[in-house]
Amino acid sequence: MRQIIQQKIDIRLKKAKEKSKTNIKAAIQEYYQILFLDNKHLQSYKELAQLYFSIGDISPAISCLQLCQTIKYDVIVEDDLLQYIYLRGLSLLYAGDVNNFLEMSEYEQFGNYIDFTIKSLQKPYAYILTNQLKQSLEEVQKVIKEDPTNIDALLLRGKLYWSQGKHAEGNLDYWQVHQMQPDIQEVREFISYILPKTETIINETKFFIVQRDTDKCRLNVKKGLELYPNNKELLMIKAYLHRISHEYEQSLKDLDNALKQDLENIDIQKQIALTYNEMAMLLFERQNYEDALTLFSEALKYRPNDWGILLNRGDTYKQLNKLTETYGDYKAALLIDQNITVTQRMALILHSIGVDFFNKKKFQEAYTAFSQGLEQSESAEMYFKRGKCLIQLQKYGAALSDFQRSL
Repeated sequence: MRQIIQQKIDIRLKKAKEKSKTNIKAAIQEYYQILFLDNKHLQSYKELAQLYFSIGDISPAISCLQLCQTIKYDVIVEDDLLQYIYLRGLSLLYAGDVNNFLEMSEYEQFGNYIDFTIKSLQKPYAYILTNQLKQSLEEVQKVIKEDPTNIDALLLRGKLYWSQGKHAEGNLDYWQVHQMQPDIQEVREFISYILPKTETIINETKFFIVQRDTDKCRLNVKKGLELYPNNKELLMIKAYLHRISHEYEQSLKDLDNALKQDLENIDIQKQIALTYNEMAMLLFERQNYEDALTLFSEALKYRPNDWGILLNRGDTYKQLNKLTETYGDYKAALLIDQNITVTQRMALILHSIGVDFFNKKKFQEAYTAFSQGLEQSESAEMYFKRGKCLIQLQKYGAALSDFQRSL
């Protein structure tokens, strides 16, 4: 039976090829007779497509090649198919038969801004009009690769991303155009659309922070940054979430990005300083004092008047036996805030300096250091050691008074 059918197909195929030279419509009928006998006859689909194309009837030519590809995929056929689709789209474009491919989506209003007359985007437009959005995206990518500042191409790519559910990528293209030309009406409308949504997410996220619900915080931050990638408030919250998870490098990266949006923002600078300080404290606890010192110094670049960080760096200098530098940091902290923590640290370093001078037999300098230390915080031990200095300075009455105070 199969052999008989094949014989009939061969006869019909021969007739179709002969008729295609003189009577294309008759040839088309012959090919359909073949497909009646074998609806998966690839050669017939391919040659039918060529015949339809030769008479300018592109739609059935496209259908034939699409059916061909469903039976057996062929790269060469795919190229022909895309070419036919492009030509079909081009004919629609020239006829002005355009449409809003974002219709019925949340971004529908932006589809109305497409200017189908732009020559550099003719090929992407043609694929849009034949609903080949994936192919259109590939073509517009080529345009952007050649000209990364092509505003029309960026806006079109943004819309194509939206149509594929890639909202973050689409928004990013619009924000890129906003950086270049913020006064374009379409871009202004985009900003008006995005900002209220972002503000709602920020407020919800702050509530989740108060509730200590970090999972919902992270989810909201992700959603918010998809809308507004460089929003400094969201970046700060994201950095905070990284910091409490000890993901310091990522935290600093987010804060650096936030700072680029507002170089004078004190809150961002504070968060950067706190992150470096926290990193340094971990190193300090591991007795890695040199690296801790580097990070404390980095923290102070962003928050030079933070007495707590100054004390921390001073403590680190002390561990490295750099008493002069320790004293400098403690003194700087004291000038900022004379709280008990600072004054006690100051007293301790002056005590250490006094002991160092005493051991070097610099009794006057030791006496001065112990005296300054006692001004910050009274200590029996410091009175006793200052008394020993006074003996060396042959001030016995004053020495006796200090020894009595040390009791």
